[in-house]
Order: sequence, then C-alpha cells, then structure tokens
Amino acid sequence: MLVRFLTSNALQIAAPAKVNLYLELLGKRPDGFHELETIMTTVSLFDQLHFKTNSTGSVRLRIQMAASAPAASGVSGGSSEQQIPTDQRNLVVKSLRLLQKMAGDSSRWQNDGQTKDLPPPRTVPNTGGSIGGQGMDVTLLKRIPSSAGLGGASSNAAAALIAGNLLWNLGLPVASLHAAAAEIGSDVPFFLTGGTAMCRGRGEKISSISCPVGLSIVIAKPPQGLATPDVFGRCELPIRSRQSQPVIAGIESGRQHEIANFMLNRLQPAASGLLDDILLLEKEFADISCLGHQMSGSGSSYFGVFQNQRTARIAVARLSARRPDLEIHCVKSLGRSGALIA
Repeated sequence: MLVRFLTSNALQIAAPAKVNLYLELLGKRPDGFHELETIMTTVSLFDQLHFKTNSTGSVRLRIQMAASAPAASGVSGGSSEQQIPTDQRNLVVKSLRLLQKMAGDSSRWQNDGQTKDLPPPRTVPNTGGSIGGQGMDVTLLKRIPSSAGLGGASSNAAAALIAGNLLWNLGLPVASLHAAAAEIGSDVPFFLTGGTAMCRGRGEKISSISCPVGLSIVIAKPPQGLATPDVFGRCELPIRSRQSQPVIAGIESGRQHEIANFMLNRLQPAASGLLDDILLLEKEFADISCLGHQMSGSGSSYFGVFQNQRTARIAVARLSARRPDLEIHCVKSLGRSGALIA
C-alpha cells in the first residue's frame, strides 16, 4: 500500500493487485472452504482510493472507472455487465463498518501487536454506533479488473482498514488489524503488507518470503470474468499435493527460471471448464517468449513471467495485436509495504 496524507482528515491509498505464483489445494475444511497453500505477490497495478472523514457517522462509497478500464466485468454465465456495489456488499464499506463496531469494544482487539500466531477471526459485537460520530467518504478509482483473480476487492478492503485506523485514530495494533482483515475475507490480511508471501489455511495465515528481484509480469484479462465460488465448486483435490519448496527456493534466490518452472495453479483446470478463454490464453502465452505462465487466483486473468521488461513489452504488443479484446497490463512485482505502521 502506498499511503499519502492530504490533510489531517483525508488521505489517499494506492492499493495493488496480486498474482498467484503457486496455488495448491490440500483438502476440504469443515467450514466448507478449501485448505490451501498459495504464494502471492503484489504487482504494480493499482486502484486509487481517497478517504475523508465526515461528521455524519455514515460510510459513503463512490466508484469511478479509470479510462483504461472497462466497466465492471461480467462473471461467467452473465450476459450483462455486473455493477460493482457501493453498499455493505462492497468490502470497503464492510471493512469501515467493522472498524466502527470494533471501536465500541476495542479491548477485545488489543494485544501485544505481534503478527505471529494471529488470533482467529471473531464476531464483533454490533454496537450500532460510530467513532465519535465520525464516518467516512470514499472515492474509489478502479483500475484493477473485477472477477479476475487479481485481488482488487481484497486490496481495497485492506486499504480501508488502514485508512480507518489512521484517520479515526484508533491505534489498533498490527495483529488486531490482521484479525479484522481475516474476518472480512481470506486474501485481505495479505494485502495489509503485501510483497511476496506464502498464505495458508483459507489464505489468512501469512509467512513473508524475501524476493530479491522485481519480476516482469504481463497480465491479460479476457472480457468475461469468473466467480470464485463457481471455480472452487468445480475443482478437484489432487491425489498428492505438490511441494511448494522448489518455487520458494527460486523466489528467495532470485532465479526467475526456477520460479517459472515450478509455478502451479490447481484451480486452472476447473476454470478452463467454465471459460474457453483460459485455454486460449494458455496457448497464446505458450507461443511467446515467456519463462512461465498460468491463471491468477480463480481467474479469469492469465499472466506470464518474463526475463525482463523489454521482452514483456514485446509480448504486450504481440498479444494486443492478436487479441484486441484483452485488457493487458505490463507490471513488476513489489516489495513489502510499510503502510501499516505509517
């Protein structure tokens, strides 16, 4: 997260997208979710969020689409564009409402501030109140494609938790914000600091990985999106899970070929059965000078890792000429953010 204070009661946050360099399914959990291991890295594709406190106690969200981004992508099976909600269904609103409730019982969320052995998500009491009457007005400039497996909604939610903690002067420690993030969504805790990390459980148990190189990545988003529940509903558990250590070793040593060789997304076969574009993009990326390629998250975005920015830009030109319907981004992987303690 890139945080910039504008005034004492307003700030801007650039919230990054992510790609999954590795995603393995380990089993089905009693709560209906899948136990997984995934290595995610934040990349230089950002939504821009403007936060300003108000005296009404209300949380109001306005969304603008960036000129380069199409209106919210439709999900698989839909014939019309899906409107991004601006009410409680939006994770930005949900996150700020959760912080307002937390303020009514802050003692339950205070601890020593350590990020190890984070407390599990817990139900926050519904106080129905606000923080000294304060609310928040939020403007979201949307650049990260929706229904794409790039984590835009989760990243926005993490930005909202950071902004609310700072602007409302809550003083919540890191571990409390992580617990709140886990309650909002599986990927939200990762975005509080970003960088490259192994995420386990539903995605909320995070171990950072040192990544000495900024990977050159090209992301291609087809016109149609995919709904995460639909993809997980069709996925099959492997007979034997693939080990993550080879790709971790490649990341830590900066050996890009090794990273690319051991990339994995266990959800890709299920997504391919829902959307033909996944197989088409697999063929497109196999036909260009790419170190490795796969789908990100539950799709529908597809990405490739390249030797450098020059070969990545050549790939962008080639993909754009062959598939003008694609939304294409040339990005670099990012390091960890210090926004959480700014």
